Amino acid sequence: MKSRQTFAPRCAHVLFGAALLSAVAACSSGDGGTTPAEVEVATATPHEQGPSVTWERFQAVAEKRVRYVNGEKIYIVEWDIPIRATDLYSYYTKNFVEVKKSAVDGVAAGGDNVWQNWKELALTYCISTSFGSNYTRMQEEMARATSAWMSVANVNFQYVSSEDSNCIDSNTAVEIPVEPFSGDGACSFFPQQDGDPDCTSAGRALVINVADIDTWPSTLIYGSYYPNLTTEGTLQHELGHIIGLRHEQILNPADAINNCVREVTSPGNYRQLNPYNIKSTMQYPWCNGDLDATQLVTVSDGLGATSLYGAPAWISVL
Repeated sequence: MKSRQTFAPRCAHVLFGAALLSAVAACSSGDGGTTPAEVEVATATPHEQGPSVTWERFQAVAEKRVRYVNGEKIYIVEWDIPIRATDLYSYYTKNFVEVKKSAVDGVAAGGDNVWQNWKELALTYCISTSFGSNYTRMQEEMARATSAWMSVANVNFQYVSSEDSNCIDSNTAVEIPVEPFSGDGACSFFPQQDGDPDCTSAGRALVINVADIDTWPSTLIYGSYYPNLTTEGTLQHELGHIIGLRHEQILNPADAINNCVREVTSPGNYRQLNPYNIKSTMQYPWCNGDLDATQLVTVSDGLGATSLYGAPAWISVL
């Protein structure tokens, strides 16, 4: 979800089509610059007649953006999308060989990447006690972040505090473990991973580095300061991914500046829900965004979420 001057924006979120590999973000550490090979991969456009980038070249670039999470090798693509080694080839095939023309994420089989069969009304989460001194803070901020989405769409996040002492990816008692992150920024996942990325070894978690994000307001990001960025705004952004929303900057070619060009020019599968909104919680502020950004849910974000899940239940009973 964020980026310092020396490396690309980080985590958050989600699988974005073919825009990739040349920048590290949200889930990775700093890098030493972009090579011509990485630019070629990042800006390539899928073709119906065949792959725009060979598997060998794709793989070579991918090897330059590797992290190890709990001992497992993870490739970082599109700034902040972690992918297991076993899933890298399917990601390449989906984004550079297969062409699908469908801001909500899409799945390989077609349609929107959203919660189904009423699971959106039982989005349970826990908050790891490993946050230590930030544990209470995360409880309070997650309560506000989940309420922000529940107030605009018919989704229901349920805090299961009894699982906090075992709030890890492999805990099947909750849908969304919220865990501390040793990398930069934060990461989360889409409703249907569709064989794609995950932020941690078990795959489905919202991970956040509180100490890192606390430094963002005083850190130059592409030459600018964003004084209103907070962990609470980051949580709302990550939850947006968890209900299926993509980064807002893919909707506006004018956002194709700095490393943001990769995602804008090769966005992959998605469906636009409503007009581009520079103040969206899903917009990276440093992608030609708003210097005063808070990344809190906006009216426009709410309309998009409502179009996917319907209006919140409390509206229907008034």
